[in-house]
Amino acid sequence: MVKEIIYLDSCIFVSKFLKEEKYKKIIDFMKQTENSSEFVSSDWVLTEVVKVLIKEKKKSPSGVANYIQELMRTNELDEINFEWVKTEGKKKKYSFEKFFYEIQQRQLKFKGSLGDIIHGVIMKNNNIKNILT
Repeated sequence: MVKEIIYLDSCIFVSKFLKEEKYKKIIDFMKQTENSSEFVSSDWVLTEVVKVLIKEKKKSPSGVANYIQELMRTNELDEINFEWVKTEGKKKKYSFEKFFYEIQQRQLKFKGSLGDIIHGVIMKNNNIKNILT
């Protein structure tokens, strides 16, 4: 059976750090689907997590740095494993110029938030169709 790939958005990691009530629902969903799903995330998610926790939620930079280090080293949320995908996916000779061009084109077409556009390009490059947000 081919597992469905699900991209984990930054709000999931923020919710865990802040110990929000909704995090339990997220983990319950992930536990229910972990046999049929593969969970992934990206460095861009980590960038958003740092921004939200330090700038918006006023959390300690050292505490946030320790949390990011833990995520990068353990690749798990409450014993549910996930992997980090690369911005370029499996594309060879993928340049920053191409990445930024794709972001610009999607920004013009969809007029969404820059962060969401970047997630969309990363997901497209990795052939990911589902996001948990």
